[in-house]
Amino acid sequence: MKTFTTASSFKVLMAVAVVLFILGIAMIDSAGAGEKKTVTYTKTSTRDISRNDVSPGDNPKHKMTQRVRIDVIKYSDPDFGSSEDWVYGQSDSYAGTGAHRGYTISNYENGDQTYQKWEGTHKTTIKESGGWESKYEGTYEFLSGTGKFENIKGNGVYRGTITPKGLTEEGEATVEY
Repeated sequence: MKTFTTASSFKVLMAVAVVLFILGIAMIDSAGAGEKKTVTYTKTSTRDISRNDVSPGDNPKHKMTQRVRIDVIKYSDPDFGSSEDWVYGQSDSYAGTGAHRGYTISNYENGDQTYQKWEGTHKTTIKESGGWESKYEGTYEFLSGTGKFENIKGNGVYRGTITPKGLTEEGEATVEY
């Protein structure tokens, strides 16, 4: 029968402690990671806070716009509920067609916030009636948040329409928080 010395028993105990420590860290890491879920939303714009249009002079149809507006969003997931979004954007267009990008601060009913960046393209068409319609689409990314969204990560897509009556948008994102 083999007998253990104090030194060999100590080595076995240390090896077991190291393994348990590593398993504990792995469990903490996996417990801290949120589950990935898909969230959809619908958005309407409520009002412009500011808007500045400039023509850089290279082409009479070239217009650059810097805009701040407030939107209202309703989400499919009750964790998100609804939010009032402050949207900070810039666009660069030729005859109403071009690119846009910006940042959004989403303010949720419970006081939490998320911060996103986005970019996409838009195309404006003039209708036979003389009215106009601008279709747009793009991608966005969650940068960070507060409260339950402090560690939010994810990205998504959006698409919408702007007419003289206002803005409507739909989007979808895969998020983890």
